[in-house]
Amino acid sequence: LIPTAVYLRQNRLFNRIFGFDSFQGFDRSIETDLRLGGVDDCEKREGGFGQTSLSYVAERIRALGLHYFAPLKSGYFASTLSLTEERMYSFVHLDCDIYSSYQQCLAYFYPRVSYGGVILFDEYNDPPWPGCNMAVDQFLAEYLEGLCRIECDGYEKY
Repeated sequence: LIPTAVYLRQNRLFNRIFGFDSFQGFDRSIETDLRLGGVDDCEKREGGFGQTSLSYVAERIRALGLHYFAPLKSGYFASTLSLTEERMYSFVHLDCDIYSSYQQCLAYFYPRVSYGGVILFDEYNDPPWPGCNMAVDQFLAEYLEGLCRIECDGYEKY
């Protein structure tokens, strides 16, 4: 978030990079991912990844003068996405680890990605987080039936 905001400012681009996060760690929706298995990860639990507070991140952004470029949206996706002002996105980096979060984010962001835009999935094929693969694959199968899947150098491109 911060390096991208610095890039935007240095290049005098007036785009913004929004930081959506609960800043509380995982809620009970992690239970689906626990049932899916995958490689053990000490953060794969209720409250996991909860050590970074909103105030910590907001203070870093303020200290660097990046508050215009990197506004934060605190809360779980189920509430924050529905309250977010309508806009289009050119780049979406999803680093939300768990199945339900990927489902919610894909449903919200996909129709709002501009032509030629990119959605990057942080945990796709990441052994501890099979919920990411399941949510992405289900979304693509259900909503993007005409999309071609091309194998290239071991990476799947859509």
